[in-house]
Amino acid sequence: MGFEAFHHVVLVVENLAEAETFYCELFEMDVRFREGERDGDYGRVPDHPDWETAVADGVTPAMSFLGNGALSLALAASDDPVEGGRVDHLAFQVNESFFDSLPDRARSLGCAVDERETTAFVTDRYGMEWELKTSSPPPTCPFEEI
Repeated sequence: MGFEAFHHVVLVVENLAEAETFYCELFEMDVRFREGERDGDYGRVPDHPDWETAVADGVTPAMSFLGNGALSLALAASDDPVEGGRVDHLAFQVNESFFDSLPDRARSLGCAVDERETTAFVTDRYGMEWELKTSSPPPTCPFEEI
């Protein structure tokens, strides 16, 4: 097998600091590291408590890498309007505890949630659809037969 694990997803967002806060809260993620540009040099941003502090130190935000367990989510800053996200949807297997707590947390953050028996479809405020499943591969269809 050539593929061993899913590595990361990159989403293009307009407001990097806002998106970072949102996804950290929605998916209980931590900031793993940040990237940016200062004085013409691109690289890892020193460990700042937030983007506001980094910007005050002369850093132009470029990317945030967030994580929870095996999932790494990268957010890339863009000045261009992003409508409906840059990816159709993402699907991940999650444990039951996380799955059970997600719908209420997502709704409290203004997300649309469509719950099925072992699957939840969450459409976030950036138009990205997240499919979160408790069933293990191979994939099963979460819809009733038509």
